[in-house]
Amino acid sequence: MDCNMFLCCFCSQPATAYALYVASHRPQVTADNPALNKHAVTKLLTSMWQQASPEQRQAADAAAEADRERYKKEMETYVPPEGDDADDADEVSCFTVAGSTMLASEA
Repeated sequence: MDCNMFLCCFCSQPATAYALYVASHRPQVTADNPALNKHAVTKLLTSMWQQASPEQRQAADAAAEADRERYKKEMETYVPPEGDDADDADEVSCFTVAGSTMLASEA
C-alpha cells in the first residue's frame, strides 16, 4: 500500500530525531556496506545513533524540533476532507522523513 495515495494529516506526522538521523545516514551506510540487507543496515544505524556524540544528537534534535514546528503550522490550517472518518486514521500509520512518506511498517 502506497501511503502517498492518502490525502490525510497522519501521513505527515513530525519525524523523531532518531528517524531524521537514520534517514540522513542510511545512504552512506548502505553505500559503504553493499552486502548488508536492510535489517542489518538498520541495526548498524541504531548502533551509530546510540554512540552518536552529543553534538550529533543535538543537531538531530534541532531538526526534529523544526519538523514539529512544521507539523504544528500545517495542523493550524488543516481541514479534513468531507466525509473523512477520524477512526480510519488508526488503520494506516505513516510518517515523512527527508521528504519521503513511508508506511511505519517500511521503516
